[in-house]
This record gives sequence, structure tokens and C-alpha cells, in this order.
Amino acid sequence: MTSDDRSAVDLLLRKYRRYQKAVADERGAGARLARAKLSGTVDALLVSQLARARARQRRISDGMTFANPLIWMSYKYRAYRREAQPILTVHDLRQHCLPAGYICSKRFSFLNERLVAQGQPALSDVLAFPDDMPMAELLERAELVALARDEDVVRDWQRHEFHVADGRVAKWENYVPSLELV
Repeated sequence: MTSDDRSAVDLLLRKYRRYQKAVADERGAGARLARAKLSGTVDALLVSQLARARARQRRISDGMTFANPLIWMSYKYRAYRREAQPILTVHDLRQHCLPAGYICSKRFSFLNERLVAQGQPALSDVLAFPDDMPMAELLERAELVALARDEDVVRDWQRHEFHVADGRVAKWENYVPSLELV
């Protein structure tokens, strides 16, 4: 990874901490509103607090974008390593990207397609990328580094990553996988 990539990941990790705080604030506001509903004391202030907390969470999430695939994978590795379901190995990444239609599933499929198009094995190939391969090792693989430096791949990645529809952030909504390799 370049120093610019590392800086981008560091910035994303700071945003992730703000996002986690926003999630906690949203949960707190939701709990206060639920208690108020049960006691019949709902007021506009509680409703407004919840709406603001949700809007803040959405703004932070919308602003968390990944300029290239290495930044995305490095962020996933670093941000989630202390979470309940860390992404420490290729198997963990595959599992994280498994739910159909999930934004990370689309990113993973995109990478698989690009690797295969370049004559490389897909990330879903357990012989080329064994389940127990550490993420740190995966991030140094020449074929992934080359993908992240390929201007055409990065341009196409960014077309999906920075997609906006009807004035709203719509990351990866414009992507339809052509290969089912997850």
C-alpha cells in the first residue's frame, strides 16, 4: 500500500469511531423514545433527537468511501479486528461478504470479476487464497496490488463506490455482478 492509501485508511478508521458513537447515540435516543411511548410522554424533542441521530449516522456512513480495493480491504481488516466478528483471514472476509445484495458482497464480486478477467484466480478460489491466509498477507498479494494500481479498474471501482442517484449517495447500487464467485 502507498502512504496515501495508509492515510486514507487512517481517516476511515477515525470516521468509523465517529460512526460507532453515532450508532450508540441513535440507540440511546431510540431507547428514550421507546420508554416515553410506553409511559405516554412522547414529545417533539425526543422524536427530533432520534431523527438527528439517524441523520448523523447516515451522513458519516455516506462519507465512508474507498478509493480503491486495497483501501477497502485494509479498512475492513483494521476496523473489524476488535469487533465480535473480526476480519483476520481470507475466510473471515469471504464470510463478511456472503450476504447477497450486501454492499461488501458487490465489492467482493467486483474484485473476483476483475481478477478473473486478468487471468488471475478469484478471491473465492480457496487453493489460491486459502481460508487461513491472514488478511495482512492478502493485502500484499501482487495481483491485488496490481488491481488497485490499474487505472481502468480503479476508475470502474470508483464509478460504483461514488455513485449518486437522485441526489442521494447510492454506493454500488449501479453494480450487477456478472460472476457468482462468492
